[in-house]
Order: sequence, then structure tokens, then C-alpha cells
Amino acid sequence: MHQSENSLVLLVRVLQVPLHEYEGTFADVQQSEKWAARQIEAVNWAGIVFGNNEQFDPDAGITREQMAAMMIRAIQFSNPEMHYHLMNKME
Repeated sequence: MHQSENSLVLLVRVLQVPLHEYEGTFADVQQSEKWAARQIEAVNWAGIVFGNNEQFDPDAGITREQMAAMMIRAIQFSNPEMHYHLMNKME
């Protein structure tokens, strides 16, 4: 297991992001990675993770910057109104 996959599986569970059938969104995420493949696609569908050039890079670690960006997008996904208020306070 890798940090990025673990983080995304956790986000899916906490935010209760709906899971769908595996579609192969990222070329480097195989359905054989059943424990995380659907969750990776779910956070992509939810707009929390985007990947790069149709790649997710499941073996990569996750930086603080990437985690911060995912947390902001997770807040936006789970509570768009809260995201609006947080962004206004930051200005």
C-alpha cells in the first residue's frame, strides 16, 4: 500500500463518495488493484484528484501540497457552502 492510495481510500470512506463499476480512468491503475481502483476513480469523479495525462501513479508518495489541495477539494465536495465561506475568509 502506498500513501496516495491509502489517503484516497480514507477520503472515499469518510466523505462517503459513491463507488461505481471500474472504468479504467487511469491507464496505470489496474482493476487487479481491487482494494483501491474503484476508490481512485471515485475521487477523480468527485473532483478531488485529477491525475496527470491519464496517469495516477499509484506507486508515488504524496506531498504536503498535494494533500492540502485534496483536502480543500474534499471540503468543496462534501460541503460547497463551507468551502465558499472558507475562501472568503482567506481573501
